[in-house]
Amino acid sequence: VWVHRGVASRAPCREPCRELGPGCNTTLLDPEVDLLITEEGWGLSSANWIIRQSTWSMKFLHDALTAAHVELQLFGDQDAMILHLMNRQSLEAIQPGTGTGKADPIDRHAAVVPQFELNAYDALNALTMDCDAFVEGDLLVTFPQCKDAEGCNDVFELAADYAKDAKKQLPVDSGAWWQRRETVPTWA
Repeated sequence: VWVHRGVASRAPCREPCRELGPGCNTTLLDPEVDLLITEEGWGLSSANWIIRQSTWSMKFLHDALTAAHVELQLFGDQDAMILHLMNRQSLEAIQPGTGTGKADPIDRHAAVVPQFELNAYDALNALTMDCDAFVEGDLLVTFPQCKDAEGCNDVFELAADYAKDAKKQLPVDSGAWWQRRETVPTWA
């Protein structure tokens, strides 16, 4: 787990939940919630979600996949999921006299959960994305730059070595958007 040094307003990254207490909420979800989805910087994430089998979820998957691959082929999976989770509710929320008064326009069958609850990033990607890294107790770690099984071991080893290096110096703006560059990965 890393912390930006020299930034007073920034709280340390989260610690794993090791025992019941104020920081560990174990209450069950609303039984009406069929979809857990994460939100990242670009909106709802089509890569990070868990869905329960239900009539609603079967219709949602059918409608979203139909939108992405048949009706609106310019849409990707992420856009189609956002369309079907938020479009109708967002339009209703801005219509005067609808009487819904609902501040959160997401479908009532879905809940947005913190990204790390379903999918944490390795320390290297977490640094560049300015988000929390995988810690013990997380469900899953993802290496987004790793596209084929044969080429991933070097990436795994590099990430593990980076995570173990407690003496590494982190510049204050190391994860800032203006520091990011679109280049060919060095492991390619």
